[in-house]
Amino acid sequence: MRARDREIANTPERDRRYETLLGCFKAARLLDPYSPTAPTLIARRFNEDRELPEERVTAMFEAVLSSPSVHWQASAGASAAQLSQGGTRCHAA
Repeated sequence: MRARDREIANTPERDRRYETLLGCFKAARLLDPYSPTAPTLIARRFNEDRELPEERVTAMFEAVLSSPSVHWQASAGASAAQLSQGGTRCHAA
């Protein structure tokens, strides 16, 4: 049978997205009993797959937020919107 002789159907294919997600969830749950230090997928991702230790990230945030330049920007009237768009153009008086 040649391609031009085939009948073309416009019926939708079976939607399998939920089925695929559910399969991934069930597969991850099968690992739970074998991971006593992180008994769920969320715990494994959060506690074992991080690239930086929590203590280091906390220290980095504290260093940035306690920086004099952050205090200066805030006291100069910079809004969160201005800071998120690359800072402000205000200068010290």
